[in-house]
Amino acid sequence: ELIVQVPNGNPNNSNTTAPFVLPTVAWEPTEEATALRRDTIRRDVERVQRANFIHFLVLCLVPT
Repeated sequence: ELIVQVPNGNPNNSNTTAPFVLPTVAWEPTEEATALRRDTIRRDVERVQRANFIHFLVLCLVPT
C-alpha cells in the first residue's frame, strides 16, 4: 500500500496532514498485452529513426 500525506481540510490548522492510503494492485500484463506494447514501441522507434535519418540526409545535401 502507498501512503500519501494530504491536507486534512481544516482551515484553522493548515500545517497538519492526514494520511491517505492508496491500495496498490499487482497488475500483470498478459502475453498479448506485452507483445502489443513491444510492437507499438518498436514501430514508434522506427518512425523516429526514419525521420531522423531523412533530416540527416537533407542536412548533408545543404552546402556549407
